[in-house]
Amino acid sequence: MTNKISFRFLSASVAAVGAALALSPAAFADKAATGNVTVNSNVAANCIATVSGSVSLTGYDSVVANASGGSDLSDSSTASIAYTCTKDLPVKIELGYGSNAVGTQRNLANTVNGDKIAYNLLDGSAAWGTNANSAAKSVTGTGISQSAAVTVVIPKGQNPSFASGSSYADTITANLLY
Repeated sequence: MTNKISFRFLSASVAAVGAALALSPAAFADKAATGNVTVNSNVAANCIATVSGSVSLTGYDSVVANASGGSDLSDSSTASIAYTCTKDLPVKIELGYGSNAVGTQRNLANTVNGDKIAYNLLDGSAAWGTNANSAAKSVTGTGISQSAAVTVVIPKGQNPSFASGSSYADTITANLLY
């Protein structure tokens, strides 16, 4: 008899659990609780830039072509600043005065004797400078790569020295301000 009672009890328990499982989905199907999940984000202001190309102005002729009555020497291969900035981000691109500047005048320095040749950087026909002198180039980010051309001009009428095997050089830093 003991075995029969245990068996009946076990059978009744299994049947009750099965009935509860069968009723569960139906018992809750017509009831629901709703709520909203708020999702927030912000857009980071960011830019990346690379400067490509170097400008090689060769043959400054202080006696004839670039003498006082001659013409300025301009570059034939314009350097370029490629930049990608967050869409609609206002940005200013400034070009420093270089490592050989005297005040705000950029200069190429002779690698042998330190003699200097003044030069200018242009954005089209306007001087390109720093944010401090309001000559930085104003642009707006698009989220895709853009570029800005840099034109170099050596003004006529200078009298730089010639030193065999030497060259005149300078290095400019480009900054994106945002």
